[in-house]
Amino acid sequence: MDAFIWDTRFDTGIALVDAQHKQLVEAVNALGNELMLGDVSEERLQALFRQLAEYARHHFADEEKMMGTLAVDPRHRDEHVAHHRQFVEQLVGLWKSRASIEKPAEAVHGFLAAWLTVHILGEDKAMARQMASLENGMSASAAFESEKK
Repeated sequence: MDAFIWDTRFDTGIALVDAQHKQLVEAVNALGNELMLGDVSEERLQALFRQLAEYARHHFADEEKMMGTLAVDPRHRDEHVAHHRQFVEQLVGLWKSRASIEKPAEAVHGFLAAWLTVHILGEDKAMARQMASLENGMSASAAFESEKK
């Protein structure tokens, strides 16, 4: 059963980002579904986790490159990049401590679904709006400031 259901409210309007977000959702659901089964081999879980972590890093690198190419205001870009790094750290920490968590499947899957939802609907949507503003000739500072209104 997929806990994270994609719908159009997650669309940023950036084709590559949206395609990668959908792939991340599929990876989150695959890992969550395996965790919920409970009788999955450690090797299989490790492979799914590694796949998710590697794809997240790939996706983050693409977003960060796009923000750099369009010269998104550093106030947004730096915070966005920091949140990417924090996600990886939190995910690795949660994964390593899952044996000591009462309901590890729910905890890991809940963290992933919640983080992606908040990140996509917040920072990624703001990034997309700022990038569109930059492409329409607005300054990076003005695009950033328009998010604060």
